Amino acid sequence: MGAPRIALLLAAMILAARLDLLAQQEPIVAPGARVRVTAPSISRDRLVGTVVEMGEDTCVLEVERRTQPVALPLASLETLEVSQGKKSKAGTGALIGLVVGAGGGAALGAGICSSLSDLPGGSDDCGGAAIAGALLFGLPSCGLGALIGWSIKVDRWEEVQLDRLRLGRAPGRDLGSTLSVSLRL
Repeated sequence: MGAPRIALLLAAMILAARLDLLAQQEPIVAPGARVRVTAPSISRDRLVGTVVEMGEDTCVLEVERRTQPVALPLASLETLEVSQGKKSKAGTGALIGLVVGAGGGAALGAGICSSLSDLPGGSDDCGGAAIAGALLFGLPSCGLGALIGWSIKVDRWEEVQLDRLRLGRAPGRDLGSTLSVSLRL
């Protein structure tokens, strides 16, 4: 056997081993995972659901508010996000409560001070009253906003990188192999 044939045989063996490894890759997302996908050719809205099956080129989702599972070609997916659990909106609620409470309290304190400044012995400097009103109403509102935000739970999503080029190999007829290539544009 000549050197060119040995080199060709060696290259074929390396390619076959590489295809075996590619064909045995773990699925992008495990069945049972909650996902959110964007696939404009399938639906103009984002689809949220649970992965039923993840193949080499197709993802089958049990989509919320649909009776039948949806088969999505991986090439049609623009984005694929996996839920990492729920988180509360306590921080956002606290911030909103603080801003609304402090703003309202400052306005109320300044308004009361202003109306009292017209009385004999009243002061025209209402900055202190505005600060007192902001503190008096801002802090309790901050706590109330945090409690309301804590009761609101939302999904945390993490985007999964989709391979643009996927190779796969499956057993073919007559002891041969079938090579599959999918390119996502």
